[in-house]
Amino acid sequence: MKIRFGLIQKLASGEKINKTASGKGKKNGKGQTRRQRKKVDMMPFNKKLAKAAERKELGSALGIMSSIKKAGGRPDKHTYANIINTCVRCDNITKAEEFLAEMRDTVGLSVVPMTTMLKGYASEGMRSKAQGLLGEMMEKNIANDRSVSAFLRGCLRHGWFEAAVSAYEKASEKGITEDGCRNVYAKILSLAGRSSEAFALKGLTGSTLASVSTTMAVTTGDDKKAAEAAIKRAEAKLNEEERSMKSDGLKNKFGDHLIAEAGRDLNAAKKFLASDTSVNVKPSFARFLYLSKSTEDQSTESRIMEGWKAIGLEQIVDDVKEFASSTLPKALDHGKLKITEESRGICLEVGSGSGDWILSRAKRDWSQQWVASEFKFDRCASIRQKCLLEGPRNVHIVGGDARECLPMLLPSSCVSEVHINFPEPPVWHDACAREGTGGDHLLTCDFFEILHGLCRGSCVLRVVSDNEQYLTTVRSEIGKLSGLWDSVELRELTADDESEPSSYFDRMWKRGHRSSRYLLTAQCCKLD
Repeated sequence: MKIRFGLIQKLASGEKINKTASGKGKKNGKGQTRRQRKKVDMMPFNKKLAKAAERKELGSALGIMSSIKKAGGRPDKHTYANIINTCVRCDNITKAEEFLAEMRDTVGLSVVPMTTMLKGYASEGMRSKAQGLLGEMMEKNIANDRSVSAFLRGCLRHGWFEAAVSAYEKASEKGITEDGCRNVYAKILSLAGRSSEAFALKGLTGSTLASVSTTMAVTTGDDKKAAEAAIKRAEAKLNEEERSMKSDGLKNKFGDHLIAEAGRDLNAAKKFLASDTSVNVKPSFARFLYLSKSTEDQSTESRIMEGWKAIGLEQIVDDVKEFASSTLPKALDHGKLKITEESRGICLEVGSGSGDWILSRAKRDWSQQWVASEFKFDRCASIRQKCLLEGPRNVHIVGGDARECLPMLLPSSCVSEVHINFPEPPVWHDACAREGTGGDHLLTCDFFEILHGLCRGSCVLRVVSDNEQYLTTVRSEIGKLSGLWDSVELRELTADDESEPSSYFDRMWKRGHRSSRYLLTAQCCKLD
């Protein structure tokens, strides 16, 4: 019989020995001995979670979390960052909050998971929750530039100007602002008519400088020299960035595209300044109707006014309330957009992006009333800016979630044409499609039912995309609405269709050398 020498010494000294029924050491509550337990390596689980987040596979991610617990593993801060990111990307904020609460109880506070949660709040338009979380992170000194940037991008996305100023000032006091958040904040300032403050910020990229310069061309009034100097600075920075990309041997099609688009905007600004055109920007506010997501008891008018402040109303009028009381009646009739010519109705573009396509169409026929519908506030502001630079006064901007703002602000049966150009597909992977976790998606049967209520009987719907599979899905969604839409057809666009006006995504498609585009059409069935 083998007896350990250490055990003999303990017996000789009279020391008490812990005994178990098996004689193999003290057991824990789960029947495992301390010697038997091994620390579970979390890295393989975290890699799988990161992949699930990338592919928007929430069901798979939840299964991985269950596997971790079954294996006796303890999720770490990287685990929580990945699972919260998956929830956020799949638009399940409630589940993300549950994991954030679990993280607080187990591993404590951590900047990456909390920043990811902050990104989710900001993206979804949950202003109060986003402000509260960022405030907590700043108070406990765990916020960084990425945290502030995530919040500011939400402000840019939804038009939260005052919230952006407050957050940036607090972050500056704590010394956590870097180039990332400065570039986002510069765009917010310039849209609000505070371009000189934006230019004073350090570390601005060429595309940011181009955005600020283009705004200055419209808002600086008689001070054209300042706008021209800003444009030169932006051009120099863009040229520097382009040379740097080439010298490094980088092949970045999207980077090239961004530089080309920034240069295009600068050329439009230079053309505007050279024309000596004087623009009265005040009437343009009546054509800018943006409704940010509201969880509060806000009236439609107050939400519209908030959008006006974020595009610089306070910089050009002394009394905002007085201006609103005189301007809103020019835009709305009993809370709905005024139709300038009842017999023709309006032409609607859903998802207008930066507005190139709709402006091209509007300039063809100045008597036709057009409505640009776009979710993101900064894109809506860009459309207004281009209208001021290029001249069209027949484009109204109805911004925010199209499912809410279109039926809220448009009269029923007023739309004679609907155009949707290059909508973003929600699902990219088969597993994601099976789980139904591709994120929020606009072009569903519910939305087409809303559109039907706004359309006239002769209205034609046109959807253009480079993704045939996606348009097949959209066609199926329309097909669910029996009796509301008819003559649904899907075909490939040909050279005969190339006369269509160019858009941002159309130019990006051409620069990427894509070979095929597709058109889905449908006819509204309604007796006017």
